[in-house]
Amino acid sequence: LARGRGSTTAVAPPPPPPPAVAAIDAGVPAVIDPRAVRARALTIARGLLASPSPRVQRGAALVLGRTCAADAVEGLATALADEVSAIARIEIAESLARCGDPRGKAALTAAVADPDRRDVRADAARALARVGDPGGDGFLRQLLGLASHRLGAAEVLVTRGDAGAAKLLTAIAADAKADPADRTRAQIALAATGVPDAVVAARAALEDPLFRPAAAQALAHAHDDGARPALIAMLAVAALRVDAALALEVLAPGLDPVPLLPPLVAALDSPRDTDQLTACEAIVVLTAPASAPPAEVP
Repeated sequence: LARGRGSTTAVAPPPPPPPAVAAIDAGVPAVIDPRAVRARALTIARGLLASPSPRVQRGAALVLGRTCAADAVEGLATALADEVSAIARIEIAESLARCGDPRGKAALTAAVADPDRRDVRADAARALARVGDPGGDGFLRQLLGLASHRLGAAEVLVTRGDAGAAKLLTAIAADAKADPADRTRAQIALAATGVPDAVVAARAALEDPLFRPAAAQALAHAHDDGARPALIAMLAVAALRVDAALALEVLAPGLDPVPLLPPLVAALDSPRDTDQLTACEAIVVLTAPASAPPAEVP
């Protein structure tokens, strides 16, 4: 029985929580419980740890690593110790570092110092930047002097307030003789820091499918709500949905995930492990409790 205002009528016990997706009445859209969806995503990820594919095992460990739970962190540490690919090790180490585990930072710092693999050093430096650690900034500044690497390095450094990177990107964006794609990339990178003219250029870049994902993410970092429709659309694309989820959390911290979950819930039933893993990870990002560590440094 319901308890009305001023009533002393007994109250019935609350009903049990609904399943992840429950139909209320015929013809009425299903109701999604984000807690149940999160639980299902984590259950699927735990199941994929038993996959015969090392790639799938690693992806499942990364999904669980988003929770930073003790068992997930130890799973990442085991995956890091067993992984033979230097590039894959960086992804695992970044997840560990995001959870504050010193083994992650140690592995990334060691990779930045690798004298033989510039690509590994650059990836590790970017990973350190993403978790808010300056340990790779020095190497990225070295790359500003190399024509083939300067733009990628500047894109990372400018988000860390590096004046040299901002100057370089501003020069590229203003150079009428520069490659048009490079100019657009420079504008998008500057937009992430809130530069007004660059924000306008990034909004225009949303119309170009080639640049739309990067432009939407940059605008999210600038807290420009014009990014929202593109980011929501990206949730339906396996290769883009995790980045979209991360950007939506930056754009609107504490957002209601319920309207965003239907395409992700549908992807959980996909026969393709890639679809399942990316859906699981995006769900874990979007349904993280308020006390969880940040999914990405804004």
